[in-house]
Amino acid sequence: VLPQPDLDHQGRCEPICEPGSVCLHLKHKSSWECICEGSLEPPHPDTGCEPIPRATADYSESHGVISADHHKDIVELNEKNFGTPNQTLSMLRQPTDTPGSTGHMPEVIIPVVSCVVVIFLLAMLGCLYRRRRKLLYVKGKRDSILRTTDGAILLENMNTITKNPTYYYQSGGSGRRFNTRVIPADSVVLGQVLGEGAFGQVFKGEMSSEDCDTKTNVAVKILKEGASHEAQDDFEREVEIMSAFDHDNILKLIGIVVKGAEGNPYMIFELMEYGDLTELLRRNDPCQRHTAPPNGGVMQGQGHMMAGSPGHGQVKRPAILLTKTDLVDISVQIANGMSYLASQHFVHRDLATRNCLVGAGLVVKISDFGMSRDIYTSDYYRIRGSRMLPVRWMSPEAIKYGRFTCESDIWAYGVVLWEIFSFGKQPYYGHSNEEVIHFLDQGILLQRPEDCPSTIYHVMIGCWKKDPRQRIVFDRLVKYLRDYMSHLMNNQRQQQQQQQQWQQ
Repeated sequence: VLPQPDLDHQGRCEPICEPGSVCLHLKHKSSWECICEGSLEPPHPDTGCEPIPRATADYSESHGVISADHHKDIVELNEKNFGTPNQTLSMLRQPTDTPGSTGHMPEVIIPVVSCVVVIFLLAMLGCLYRRRRKLLYVKGKRDSILRTTDGAILLENMNTITKNPTYYYQSGGSGRRFNTRVIPADSVVLGQVLGEGAFGQVFKGEMSSEDCDTKTNVAVKILKEGASHEAQDDFEREVEIMSAFDHDNILKLIGIVVKGAEGNPYMIFELMEYGDLTELLRRNDPCQRHTAPPNGGVMQGQGHMMAGSPGHGQVKRPAILLTKTDLVDISVQIANGMSYLASQHFVHRDLATRNCLVGAGLVVKISDFGMSRDIYTSDYYRIRGSRMLPVRWMSPEAIKYGRFTCESDIWAYGVVLWEIFSFGKQPYYGHSNEEVIHFLDQGILLQRPEDCPSTIYHVMIGCWKKDPRQRIVFDRLVKYLRDYMSHLMNNQRQQQQQQQQWQQ
């Protein structure tokens, strides 16, 4: 509360103060003068005092207090006009009630506040209604959600591949048609078994040309009699998909052999002499080069029959020793193939070294768009009736929500890099599939393989970003790895030149 000024009630000001001003005693002048109530200045000789605004917002109606801001304005005004703050002149005007002012304020405020509240409630109800409709729609789409004991969420139909409209395929009895070359059954002769699973077999075969003058070694993939509907769907989907691709790093489907109206067709592929990449990597593992291969001496994959399959011996493969430059070159080829698939708006969803085949000249081609789960059974995991899932290669969003995208393929490519530079070890080996799901949920990543270049491991980390949008796209992966391979080859040439100079 500000101090009250000395007001004159005895007419000490001469001449008598005009309306709108009061006679005050100014201590710094030791005199009585007329001061305007509004401006705190003497009246103008011609116009007198300006009218005082009748606003009362800054005053208390009962206790004569004033807001801190208004108090500050008064002090600054007195400092400007009359000197130091100690000589403060403050005017305290008591509010006066006027018709239609404070006495009728509740009659104005209450309707306004009521309207605002009603509008706000209506807006909230509208938002809640729209949100409820959206949730009901999403709920209808997610009725098939499954939950594991570790809290990971998977969809029953998460292994369903969205079909690309550029593919052409019709199924169903005798009306089944494939958009690929049909090869006469008598032009293909089956040889030894290269791989075998519960529902399918891969044979080495010979395919005769139309004029029977030349014969070509091929790989023939067939379904066993009595294969499940799921296996048949995977087989037909692989024909449908691979017939649409044409790239140096994608396995070429030469054609199919149709075995009657009810028989399962054969798929005829180019033969890759080194088998699958996992097999080749494990044969080059420094710890395995001079010992028996893993899995009881029988390598799995397209190149070898499954362990325990009776009646066939192990397939002999050409020996080859992989260098670090070879490992980088293999990585570049796989990234190049995946870049092509991404450009075709195709999501592989099962990228792994077991699904990459190696041919002459260390040419690597991506393959097995659906059947590899029948060969490498330990790499897949069935969760409460769902399809077999490669959880060790899956991104967190693919495991939780069944969301397979190009970005989830990039995550799997990072795991492929880890496989390559660990010489075919199983990701998260020593841990169960349930533990792997928990690791991914907690953000626990694979460690850097022994002797893996730090540059390559940084690429892996770039593929394993939690936010899919932050992962390195395949085009950039190809360029980055090619540059790194050029760097390695330049260093090798320099070392060779130095050795030659030293020997001379």
